[in-house]
This record gives sequence, structure tokens and C-alpha cells, in this order.
Amino acid sequence: MYRAADKLVGLIVCFAILTGTGASVSAYAEDVMALTTPWFHNGWGSTPEPEWRALIDLYLAGALEAAVGLLDRMETTGEYDLALLLRNRALLLKELGEYTRALDDLQRLVLLAGEPRDRLLYGWTLHQIGSHEEAVEVLAPLVGALPDEPWAHYALARALAAAGRAEDAASAFEAAVEADPRFAPAYYHMGLLKRQLGDGPGALAALTRAISLDPSYTELYEPLAQLNEEAGNIERAWRYWRGAALRYPNDPAPQEAIARLVVAYGDVLRAIEEAENAARLAAARHQTVSPSPDPEGVPIVRVGLAEGQSEVRISSGGTFRIIGADGRELGQGRGGVIYTAVAGDGGVTVRDSAGTTVAAAAGPVRLEQIDGTQTFILYDMIFGQGYFFATIEHRQYRGSLEILPRSAGLTVVNVVNLEEYLYSVVPSEMYATMPIEALKVQAMAARTYTLRNMGRYASRGFDVLGSVASSEYRGVDREHPNSTAAVDATRGLVLMYGSQLADTVYSAEHGGHSAAARDVWGGEHAYLPARFDGGEGGPEFPLLPSALYGWLTGIPETYASTAGFGLRSTFRWVQPVPAPRLQAIVDARADIGRIVAIVPRGRAVSGHVTTVEFVGTKGTYRVSGDSIRSTLGGIKSNLFRIEAIYGSDGFPVEFLIVGGGSGHGVGMSQIGAAGRALAGQPAEEIVAHYYPGVRIVQRY
Repeated sequence: MYRAADKLVGLIVCFAILTGTGASVSAYAEDVMALTTPWFHNGWGSTPEPEWRALIDLYLAGALEAAVGLLDRMETTGEYDLALLLRNRALLLKELGEYTRALDDLQRLVLLAGEPRDRLLYGWTLHQIGSHEEAVEVLAPLVGALPDEPWAHYALARALAAAGRAEDAASAFEAAVEADPRFAPAYYHMGLLKRQLGDGPGALAALTRAISLDPSYTELYEPLAQLNEEAGNIERAWRYWRGAALRYPNDPAPQEAIARLVVAYGDVLRAIEEAENAARLAAARHQTVSPSPDPEGVPIVRVGLAEGQSEVRISSGGTFRIIGADGRELGQGRGGVIYTAVAGDGGVTVRDSAGTTVAAAAGPVRLEQIDGTQTFILYDMIFGQGYFFATIEHRQYRGSLEILPRSAGLTVVNVVNLEEYLYSVVPSEMYATMPIEALKVQAMAARTYTLRNMGRYASRGFDVLGSVASSEYRGVDREHPNSTAAVDATRGLVLMYGSQLADTVYSAEHGGHSAAARDVWGGEHAYLPARFDGGEGGPEFPLLPSALYGWLTGIPETYASTAGFGLRSTFRWVQPVPAPRLQAIVDARADIGRIVAIVPRGRAVSGHVTTVEFVGTKGTYRVSGDSIRSTLGGIKSNLFRIEAIYGSDGFPVEFLIVGGGSGHGVGMSQIGAAGRALAGQPAEEIVAHYYPGVRIVQRY
């Protein structure tokens, strides 16, 4: 927790409140494109196939230079579709960072075929290498041929802005968002442009819209804080600066800005903070809960809620016991009183609101409800630090609490019945308004995953984490009758593969095709294969570079894209990342000099990137698996293409990462499961799709 110079506590509120994104549901079925759309398909025809398949094999292996060489040889025979050959070679060369060679192929392609989308790719690539006026000449007439394609207007706007034609660029950005009001990158760059033009209100409106459409645009916290401060919106500026401090805890700029605001607006900010605290306390009202039916034989799970806490503030809905490690009762707490647990001399001391010691132990303490229908509330806990969803909240929990003294501070553990744990996990992981059959699948998958991972964090004092690192667990306030009914309807049901609990992983959305577990984490799980998540007429995975490019820049009709749950930026997204940010991340790990290219060096059948190579002036650095996302600045998934924007010195100034899906992409797609349930599929059929070969078994 950050404390400013005069002890004013900088509490960071959830940006779902600030930006209005929340747990929104936005249907986007009207935007989807038929699976038969040509640019989603490989399109090489029936003969000759072997060379195209060999090309795909090289592409998946990350042997891009060899893939280019194969296309070179294919061209000399004159036997192949030249347009398809040029399109794919150009895209491969771009992935290698060889943009000048790619332009040669694209120019030939435009002269040969003249397809609007090929001209769009050509014009965009001209802009990327700094030929902005040429790019404008190519792209300006193109928007008439593709009036409803936001990428065409966006590419023109970027080229116009880079060419110094700011007013024209602003108009082109407006056309992009008119073509698609939810095309977040257009608002992103339009806001930055308007800020350069001195249009503070316009910049503020555009950037606010951008972050509401895609809450992962946390790099906008700082300009939004500055713009709000310039506009006199001190409260919103304060919140954005605090959000930046929580999202980027190692960046001194937000901390310095917070300290500056404290000096300039201390009284105002103190009043804001007091109002926020009062609102939180008013909202943090204890509920009475109903225990899960038939608890006999249900396992107990220990959930790690927080670690490294200097103190923990707790209240209960009723009287509770404070018990030491030896099982002796050390004292009791009263309902409705906020107690503080602090570490000291290797033990824990619990004090009431007046500062009086209620109990002290040489080791850990356990807080147990006398009445099992009562709950505990934990106050001002930091959740998700370092992620775009970072927040400080009060959260309410069933069961008992353990406070463990550790060298780094206090660890807080919730000890709870597994079924009651799932009452919160299921609606924390999925919208409770999703169809009951999808919620049942989530309940079975989460139950199985939890049992399989019991004791995983035993050395830290608990079984599972209360975050997305295990399963999202937001406590009692997240519970909902729909999801509770799904948990009760599947009580004790787990998913087995052979004689073992299946590794029932899941993530928000796969982007239309799941990745196999072996491609993300290694090892072999037959029940976690790569699977297409659409209906008939879908692409022939694995895809050629050209088909993957079309797949990622379009919105194909899949069970997820038609489900209508969540923001569209979960399914298809564009993440601009300043080159200096990636440079700093890589510099902290390896000395490769200045980054000149970022090259995918392996892809799964689904298109998910398995290895990335950072190419620098002094060497290279590779990263694989889940670490790719964090190394690229915290992107949503590994299903992406990288588009570099070069500066006048020939080095990248920005990387535009164009991707799909959210999460690791293995196992169940939660939004896809909802789409399948909406289509009438029962839980058993959904399970069979995402975890083929598993059996549903009554565990208890």
C-alpha cells in the first residue's frame, strides 16, 4: 500500500467503476463473418498440395527463412497460384522483419490481383517502414472500396498522422469508429493525436472510450490522468494515477504524481478518500449465508487470499473465536467490530478498533465463526497487482480465516468447504447470467481442477490461490442463485481421464480454436487437444500465414463470437506497445542491444505462438509458453501477429500486436461454452468437446 508524504493513504479503486466497463455484456453477433469467408481459408485448391502443406509445417516450426526459401523454389516452377504465393511470402517476410523485401512482393501482388485487401496490406506496410505519403496514395482511394472496414480507415489515419496531416488523420480516425464503433485502437490513436493537436476535451473523450472498450489499455492511465488534471477533474486524475501506480508498481512516475497531487490538493483528495472509505464500508455489509446441502464428505480447501500484508483488517457478522496453533481459544471477537491483525516476533496480535489487544499468539491464529451462517470481511486488500484489473477491495468470505506470520508479512488463508468455495468461483469465473448448462460445466471443471491441485502451495500455507493463477475467487458478494444452483446440481461430480482426475484447465476465450496443452506447457494430455470452436465450413487448420492473417483481422462466426457475453476485445484485440516498454522488459533479462524485430519461432495448430525471438543489434533472446504474454507487456493471449512501426532511424518505435482470445487457450473456452449452451448443447456435450475422452464421475 502506498502512503504519500503526509500519510494520506492512496487507495486504488477498481477501474471497472472508473471506466464503466464492469461485468458488461455486449452482443456482437451482428458483426460476425461467415466461416466460409475466403480469407479465413488456405485457398490453395486441390492440387498440388504437398508443397503448401510443407510450407505450413515450416511455419508452425518457426523455420520462417526455410518457408521463404520453399516459396522461392515454388515460384520458379510456375505451377502455383502466384497471388497466393506472393501474399504468403510477404507476410512471412514481415514476420521476419524484412519489410523492404515484403513490399516488393506486395507491389507485385497488387499489380497482379488488385484485391482491395491486398492493397490495404500494401499501403499499411508502406506506412510501417516510413513511406507515409506513398501509403496515403495507396490507402486514400481504398476506403471507398472498403467503406465498412475499420482497418482501412485506421491504416489511412495512421499514415496521414505520420505524414504530418493531422486534421485529415483525425477525420480518418472518425471514419474508422463510424465503420465500427467498437474498434478500440482507432479511439486509442485518435486520442493521442488530438492531444498533440491541443484538443484536450477531444483527446479525453477518445481515450476514455478506448479504455472502456479495452480495459487492458493501461498505458493510457497516465495520459488520462494528465488530461483530467488539465480539465480540472482532480478526482478522476487521482484515480487514474492510482491505477497506474497499482498496474506499474515499479514505475516511479505515478508515485511522484500522487505525491504532487497530495501537496497541491490534499484537502480535496482527503475528502475523496474519506468518501470512498465511507462508501466501501457502507457497501461492506455482512450477509448471512446458507451452508451447502449435505456437507458430509465434502473436502475442505485452503485458499490463499493475500501474502506479504503488513496488517489485516477484519470484521465478522457475529461472534467468532480466535484460536492458536495448539487449538486453544485465545479470545473472542464481536460482530460488527473491525479488528486489526499485525505481525510481531514471529506471531500474530489481534487488536480491536480502540487498539486494545484481544488475542496474541507466538504463531498463526485461526478465526472461527460460532454461527456458520455468518461471514468475515477483509478490508482494503490488494488484488491483481501488476495486472490491468488490479484493485483494492473489501471482500467477504464464508468459512474460517487463518492469519499466518511469514518473514515477508502476514498470509491470509480462507478455510472453506469445497462446494461453498465453488459458490463463489463459478460466478467469479463466468457471468452468472450465462446458461445453466455452461455454469454446470464450469462447476465440474473448477471442482476437478481444485481437487487435482490440492496442496500445490502447501509450502506457502494453502492449497490454491484465490486468483486467476488457480481460479478466480471473489467471495460471498459474487455468489448468485443461478451459479449456486449449477454447483448444487453437480455436487461432487468431477472429470476423470482413466483413473486420474483430469487437468481441467480453462480460460476466458480461445479466439476460435483452442491450443493443445503440449504446445503451451509441454507434456501430453490426450484430453486437451487443439479443437476448432465453430460449426460447419470452418477453416482448414493449421492455417497458411495469409489465412491466419485474415482470421485474426476478421470476426469469424464461432460459438464465442456469437455468444454475446463480455467485451468484443476479448475475442479480437489490437494492443499497441511502445518499443521502449518492450526494450526495458528484455533489457532486464538479457543484453541483446536495441530490438530490431520480434519473430514468432513456433506456432501451434491453432495459430497460438509457442516461442518468440527478440532480435537485437547484439544478439537474440527467446521466450516460450505462457511467459510470452508477460514478456510482450501483458497481452491477452499467445494467438497473435506482430506488426512493427519503424521510426526515421530504422528501428521500431511501436509494436502493434493483433490477436485473438484471452488466456492460455487450453481446455474450455468459457465464453465458447456459453455459446454452445445457448445453441442447446447440454453440459455433457460441452464437456465432451472441450475435454474429449473424459468421464463424469461422482467423487462424493
